[in-house]
Amino acid sequence: MNMTVQIEDLKTVTDQLVVLMDRETSLLREHRHDDLRDLQVEKSRLAHIYENHLRGLRERPENLQNIKPDLLEGLKISNVAFRKATQSNALALKAAMEANDHVLRAIAAAAAELNANGKGYKRDGNSATKQKAGVSIALDREL
Repeated sequence: MNMTVQIEDLKTVTDQLVVLMDRETSLLREHRHDDLRDLQVEKSRLAHIYENHLRGLRERPENLQNIKPDLLEGLKISNVAFRKATQSNALALKAAMEANDHVLRAIAAAAAELNANGKGYKRDGNSATKQKAGVSIALDREL
């Protein structure tokens, strides 16, 4: 693949990643986590393509000297947008993970408190305290 086409492809993939990360960031802020799965698959696919294009450019940096300046300028602009989208996306992902962690800790603390109030068992094997309804908890650690 010639260098001009490779740079045009890299710019296209970069722009697609920016749009996708902006969408993912919005979904995270709106707490629409169920809508993230398809985006994450596409994000992974595009990130792989992006990495391959960057690797190709790093292997032949001398070929960049023959590229039209406006094409390189467009790539630089895309990269600035990419960095901003990445930072915003990382903050939103971190906030979502911290919120999930906070909920999990609150559930664990509540369950521990329920268990701590027990008085154990009598000699006949029956509970020493009045029986309360059991608590069943299922957690999904997926974001």
